[in-house]
Amino acid sequence: MSQLNYYAANNITFMAAQGLLNVGIETAIKQKIAVSIAVVDRAGQLVAFGKMDAAPPISASVAEGKARTAAAIQDSTELFESMINRGEVAMLSVPHLVPLKGGLPLCAGGEIIGAVGVSGSTGEGDLSLAKCIVAAL
Repeated sequence: MSQLNYYAANNITFMAAQGLLNVGIETAIKQKIAVSIAVVDRAGQLVAFGKMDAAPPISASVAEGKARTAAAIQDSTELFESMINRGEVAMLSVPHLVPLKGGLPLCAGGEIIGAVGVSGSTGEGDLSLAKCIVAAL
């Protein structure tokens, strides 16, 4: 019998995701904005989530959707939003993807280990906060 090769995918840990969530909440407080933040693993499964008290109710599901989308497309959701704005709408047929700014992949060791999604501010504000969170990794 030949030897099997196994591959173990690297995923963000709960502790790292929780730490990134805390960075995001602290930064949002300093910026005086109320947001929801979701951190997912590379498969788009929720690892950590937080919704600030004054964040819009819809921001909870949008933040998770942005994170899931960034993990799925392995890129910024800003790229997806710009595709839609250019009329390239085919990706809208894929269930559960959110083409709005504020979702970014999380990378370590040259590999995507998860993604973060932020919602509750403007598109630019969500993206800016997501970049701060990614930088903390």
